[in-house]
Amino acid sequence: MRRVLAPGGRLLLGFFAADPGLGDTDRPVPFDHKVTTAHRWPVDTLTALLRTAGPPRDRPAASAAPALANASRRRRSWPKRHPERPRPLAQRRPRGAAD
Repeated sequence: MRRVLAPGGRLLLGFFAADPGLGDTDRPVPFDHKVTTAHRWPVDTLTALLRTAGPPRDRPAASAAPALANASRRRRSWPKRHPERPRPLAQRRPRGAAD
């Protein structure tokens, strides 16, 4: 990471978050994706991996851990049918589909 990020640079981390409501555990869970097999990562597990990556000055990925931990706490506090909480893919309908 140090080779590709400027000092003080930021890392954008994108991933599929695990959902305990779907039976996800504390390990990455594979699921079928259009391109290849993808994995849903438990936020707490990914946060722990980033924290053990080292201090932010040595490993920029470690600086993402606090933000990820905060996001995990916010997600757990969402009610089951929060308007911002996306529905699981199995419950989604294609746009324009009839009821």
